[in-house]
Amino acid sequence: MSLLFQSKYHCIQRQSRRYFWQWMINVFNKPDPQRLQEVGADRAAAEWLIKNGAAVKWTDSHHWVKDYDLLEDDVTKRSIKEIDATNSSITHIGFPHLNGLHSLDTFIIKNNGYIEDNAIEINLKHLKLFDLPSVKDREKCLKDLKSGLKCEIDWKEAKPKKLL
Repeated sequence: MSLLFQSKYHCIQRQSRRYFWQWMINVFNKPDPQRLQEVGADRAAAEWLIKNGAAVKWTDSHHWVKDYDLLEDDVTKRSIKEIDATNSSITHIGFPHLNGLHSLDTFIIKNNGYIEDNAIEINLKHLKLFDLPSVKDREKCLKDLKSGLKCEIDWKEAKPKKLL
């Protein structure tokens, strides 16, 4: 009896932890209209992306910015050219941050467990997708993306992991 009770308690505790982390991820992805007004679209998007583990490349630079503390103060005059969201925790909740990014031409999403089938509805020139375990119907998603986006789509299959 006590073992059964402990087992149920463990499952409830585990589920509560999962909901807590999902809530935290949603909080970090939620757009802040006031911040957007203060700093502009590119700076607000860069802050959101970097805060969630992504990197940005500016139009006037060849270097990736991954550290929030390295964002320059005068970045309000710069434009994001590329985004690398590999291993990031961005979700569709934060995608409104991308509105107003007029110089964005490449958005790399790789190994992201939070991007789901209906999350990608933006207009890009080139979209690279890798390792998206939460996408259950890859073919349908790819077909929908191709019909809805006017961009080149490169979606690589995940390489099977080698067993030792």
